[in-house]
Amino acid sequence: MIAEVYPVRRLPRSMQILDYQFPKTMHLRRGSLVTIPFRSHQIFGIVRSIKDKPFREIRIKSILQVVDPQCVSEKELTWFETSAHQIVQPVSTLLLAHIPLPVRKHKQQFHSANGQPSPVTIPASEAQTISRITNELTKRRKAFAQTPDLKRAAALIAGFTLVSSHKKIIIVCPHILDARFLCQALDSLEPFCVTSEESKGERYRIWKAFRTSTQAMLITTRTGMFYADQQTTTVFLVRSGHPDHVLHERNPRLDTRIVMTEFADQMSANLYFLDVLHRPEDVHAFGKEHILTYAISPKPIFIDAGRERHASPHPVLSTSCLTAIEEARSSNQQVLLIYNKKGYAHRLRCEECHLPCVCETCLHVLRITQSTLQCTTCHTINPIPVVCPACHGQRLTARGFGPERIAEALKTFFPTTDIQLIDTDHFHQPTSPIVIATRAYLENLFNPSKASLFGVVIHLDPDTALYSTDYRSSQRAMWAVFEWWGLAHAYRSSFIVQTNETEWFEQRIAHAEEKILEEL
Repeated sequence: MIAEVYPVRRLPRSMQILDYQFPKTMHLRRGSLVTIPFRSHQIFGIVRSIKDKPFREIRIKSILQVVDPQCVSEKELTWFETSAHQIVQPVSTLLLAHIPLPVRKHKQQFHSANGQPSPVTIPASEAQTISRITNELTKRRKAFAQTPDLKRAAALIAGFTLVSSHKKIIIVCPHILDARFLCQALDSLEPFCVTSEESKGERYRIWKAFRTSTQAMLITTRTGMFYADQQTTTVFLVRSGHPDHVLHERNPRLDTRIVMTEFADQMSANLYFLDVLHRPEDVHAFGKEHILTYAISPKPIFIDAGRERHASPHPVLSTSCLTAIEEARSSNQQVLLIYNKKGYAHRLRCEECHLPCVCETCLHVLRITQSTLQCTTCHTINPIPVVCPACHGQRLTARGFGPERIAEALKTFFPTTDIQLIDTDHFHQPTSPIVIATRAYLENLFNPSKASLFGVVIHLDPDTALYSTDYRSSQRAMWAVFEWWGLAHAYRSSFIVQTNETEWFEQRIAHAEEKILEEL
């Protein structure tokens, strides 16, 4: 007998299927995990099919051992093959990346979740909304549910497990911190947790434990999305619009949304996307009748930066913005200013030759910090020059505004107030009265379960994402605004949006569903 085997190893496409012989006494089936000889090594392989004889009468090697006769089912292996075909990658590469393999040493115990439990508590005013969306989900096999933050998403999932008969659930998150938060919030449900930080042996034991359970919950990142098996009844995709659901940096370049949609179709499982705002693709996939909305409050307050520009004391800080900061400070409330840029200024320009300073290595425009010029592409760092490298002129001026320069300007308006920066270079908990933050705060420090002293959240520049050359610029600009609005909702803070496109943002927030439908 001959078995076609997918070697669990990174190989060229031409070598993704190998033939091995085995005796009839060795019981194999499609999806069995075996050990096979490969050159001078022994590696694992997944049986693709069984045939009576090879295509050519040649001498072939034998399968060494059957490790697990039912490693994956036929449907599950078909899911792997379909996913590999969509990204034009060998099936063996996908198996190597996402199937945990047994190790020699086995421990008897492992922890299903990490961190201290953090029970989910929802304000009474939102309990009815959570209950309504939960009941609607139980009536649908596929749907999108709007959730302002992870805390509300956890409450929705917990409510679903209580009222639904579907008890084997997998929850896929874009980031490790998201998975950790949900593990702590749903600790009473005893979930398994896979975040890629575990050892190989621990991942294998979690995988086996989840697959052999009839009622279980698995919270994972992209690493464990293929742990779903044929008995999995429900898939939740948390923060479904997040760009990190797609692996851009290395193979296999999978889109979690496409992979889990394919799984739900093949296994007849429930599929629910949870995020602050649905995408046009979600409306196309689920239908507008399966888009469940959440009443986020309070409504944003808009500042027309273009109208106030000439009367404002600063190009980025409008008069209304400074007034809102002053009112919050008079009430002893913290102020969170959102400005998703880095450095002191965008570029250093010579006023004599009108050329910006560029990187000598890659010719990209250099970003200015307080004391250096940094290239955002090749990460070269140079001291700020005294004269222009091109014409040797001495009239060098900083153009544009980074958070460091805005903090410098705020210090002139509020000289006795401490001002704090939070980005990937300045990473600490917000303790100052005025905090200027990039998206790093939202991704790494924001915890919707913790109380906050922020009385007002001000988005200083939502227009940058809107003016991007990306064809999804309008969609991503609105998604970013909704994420910060969800943060303000969790903190029960006022949310102010300072923009040059006031009417555009007002229309899309007030009529989000209609505007998204217009893009289809």
